[in-house]
Amino acid sequence: MKLPQRFSSERSEAGETLIEVLMSTALMGLVVVGMIGGLAATVLGSHIHREQSDAQAFLVRGMERIKSTDLDFSAVDCKNADGTTKSDTDRKTAYETAARAVKADEVPVPTGWTIAVSSVSFEDVALVAGTWNVSFTGTCVPGLRRQLVTLRLTSRDLRAAPALSFVKGDV
Repeated sequence: MKLPQRFSSERSEAGETLIEVLMSTALMGLVVVGMIGGLAATVLGSHIHREQSDAQAFLVRGMERIKSTDLDFSAVDCKNADGTTKSDTDRKTAYETAARAVKADEVPVPTGWTIAVSSVSFEDVALVAGTWNVSFTGTCVPGLRRQLVTLRLTSRDLRAAPALSFVKGDV
């Protein structure tokens, strides 16, 4: 019985070399790292989008609360009931209190976000070249009962500050 004899120039092609194994391992590592990075970006983006959509829903709900009929229009008037001039701070505080009165179970404000009325402007009507011109100014005009109110939410990291401006009045 004779054993098979191999010639020194012949090599087996049945296995992998060390370099092939290392290259395939490195390539698989890059693919896995890329997939994990993509998943992390998706989860983070989803979380940020959820907070932004909650903030927008809260802004709309706060706007409706400020504009609602159960909040009287005294905040629109230039004077308090006792005849004293109403300050801008009083108006903003009244509006912010109304916006915060949105029940948490209706539309919760995102955790860590702050709500503020960033500006209140007053209606000003003027006759310009025979045409009535309506604008909004920082000075209260007695007898006119509309305001441009800007409600703003600010995220805890100060990177997002969605705002909603609307006209409030009884007309």
